[in-house]
This record gives sequence, structure tokens and C-alpha cells, in this order.
Amino acid sequence: MLSTDYRKFLRSGFSLGKGGKLFQTNERLILNQIFWGDDITQRQIIDVTKFPQQTASRLIKSLLSKGAVVQLTRQSDGSRGQPGYCLEPNPDYAYCFGVSIYVDSIAIAVVNFKGDVVVSRSYSLDSVSVENVIRILQDGVKEILEDTKICEDNVLGLGFGISGYFQALDGKINTTIDEWATVDIEKVLAEELSIPVWVENDAKAAAAGESIAGVGRKYRDFVYLYIATGFGGGVIMNGEILRGAHGNAGEVAEMLPPKIYLHPNLELLRQILIRNGNKVDTVSDLINNFDIEWSGIDEWISKVKDSLSLVASSSAALLDIKAVVLGGHIPEPLSMKLLQHIEIYAQNRRSLPRSIPDLVVAQADGDPVAIGAATLPFRACCL
Repeated sequence: MLSTDYRKFLRSGFSLGKGGKLFQTNERLILNQIFWGDDITQRQIIDVTKFPQQTASRLIKSLLSKGAVVQLTRQSDGSRGQPGYCLEPNPDYAYCFGVSIYVDSIAIAVVNFKGDVVVSRSYSLDSVSVENVIRILQDGVKEILEDTKICEDNVLGLGFGISGYFQALDGKINTTIDEWATVDIEKVLAEELSIPVWVENDAKAAAAGESIAGVGRKYRDFVYLYIATGFGGGVIMNGEILRGAHGNAGEVAEMLPPKIYLHPNLELLRQILIRNGNKVDTVSDLINNFDIEWSGIDEWISKVKDSLSLVASSSAALLDIKAVVLGGHIPEPLSMKLLQHIEIYAQNRRSLPRSIPDLVVAQADGDPVAIGAATLPFRACCL
């Protein structure tokens, strides 16, 4: 357990808990532009936000005085007068922890205020019981704080990614891990770790992380295909997580009718590899020792390419996105090979092609779910 008392944390000038005010509304609008902009100046912020110059100057000075933003070198923006300072988030202003839980391990990641991944570590589990996971998590958080010298008072919160779906917008998730299926995860972890907690479906969390720490710096609108032991997805629109009426938007696996289309997951790949004479005891073993030359790789691609083409094409038609991102825990060499076999269907008229999304491989470095979970407190309180 972190030593900082929970009530003290809530009074500390960071969040007042979930829904609290870390920044004023207009400050958040300015911070959002600074976070997503590269080498952005005050003049450029004014052009986008339409704030009067005096108002923008006051808000930026407030962010600078709080230490949330730092000034860099001056850069001309093409207007008259002295070049303006470039602005960017102060990476040391705040940090967020992210956690993902699997059947045999948990991963912990830390993201700084600039969106950089500071730490991504994995810890083995001999039990996924709530008590055991909390113990490992407490030890892991303590270890990371000591190794990175991050001050506890600069920890904004913790995000938690787990497989499953929401039945209501109350933070409770119907997870595939039985020991956690009836647990109020936000409440239990907040009490045990003494920090605010946010919970998200694993695939949507991974998409959120990719938005900040991966291809989302280029593509603001994309569908993320999460290939792991199971198959799922998430939708990012204008940099924001699309959650839907019940918190379950992006469940791309539901697009695939049972017994007609196979789910493109790594457990199916493992079974095919074993039938082809490869020794692959677990999905973790498959990931850690992956060999693109294994016999059975091409067979798996042949079986799942139509499923992925259907999901990618449906997503493109429905959402008009900029990219379809292949991510999750699929090894990168396999992703690169698989992309060559995914087709996005398009009906063109008068020889004029319809705009279709790019097919790209995820770029976030580290455990995708833990990294994405770590971005949840920032999204809730800052962006």
C-alpha cells in the first residue's frame, strides 16, 4: 500500500477524486492543444481555440505557474513580431500507473504527463485471486516508485485493464476471470492502493494507449484490433475513446457470426502450431519464443484473413476512420505478414476510389493494456 493517506491525496491539489477539477475547463482546452500539438505556440493555440489573446495568455501563464506546461525555444509562426515560445507538457508534473491482468501474470506501466512510457514490467502470478493480485500489485508499485524516484504526491491515479464487458456505466465489468467477476474493482483497488482508480476493458484500454503512445500521434481516428488469447477491439475518434451507451463500443468480435468466421486469436494459432509439430505450451510461450518460420503460420493466416477483412471493412464503412491498427499481443513479424492478407472492401464509382483507412501495426512499446490503462487518469482529469 502506498504510504500517502487517501484523504491527504484527495486534498493535495491533484484530483478531487473521479470527476474532480484538476484544471479549469478552459485550461483543459489549452492543455489539450499543447498535449497533441508538436512545437505549438500561443499564436497557434489562439488560432485553434479562438480565445482572445489576453485570455489565452492568462490561461497559459496559469498552466506554467502550476508546472503543468514548460516553455521551449522560440519559433516563428509566420506572424509579425517576436517569435513565440513553443510549449509542451511538463513530463514530471504527474505520473499515472496502469495495470493489466492475465491468467498467469500482471503487467504494470507508468506514463508521464507528456504521454511517454516510463516503465513497463511484467510479474508472474501463481494465483489470480483478488488478494494475491493486490499483494503483487502493491509490491510492484513500491518497487517502481523506488527505482524511478517518482514522488508519490505526483501520482495522479491508476488505470486497470481487464477482459470482459460492462453491463452498466457503473465501473463494474463482467470479466472472463472468475475471481474478479463480482468485484467492484475501482472501489477495492482505490481503498487498497490509496489512489483513484479507473477500470476499462482490456482491448479498449490498449486502443487508448495506442492513441497517446503509438500511432495516435499520426492518426486521430482509428479502430484498434486487439489480438491476444482472445479477440477484441477499441475505437478512437478525434483522439477520444468511443465508449457507447453501455461502455462496450468497439466489440469487434461480435461482428463475426459464430461457426461461420473464426476469431483471429493467438490461442487458435497455438493449437494450429501444435498440430504442425511445434512445442508451444501456452500463449505466453508462443509470444516469448515466436518464430515466423514455424510450420502452421500460413495456415492460421489463411483461416483468419477473411474474419479480419470483414471487421476492417465494416469498421471503415461505418466509422470512416483513418486507420485500422493491428495490435494486442500479436508478435510484430506476424502482424507485418498478416497485414498483407487483409483486404478492405470498397465499391468505387466512375473510377473514383473511395477513401479507405491505412492498415498499420501498433507502435506502443510495452504491454499495450497496461500502457493504455495508465492513460485513463490523464484522460479523465486533464485532457
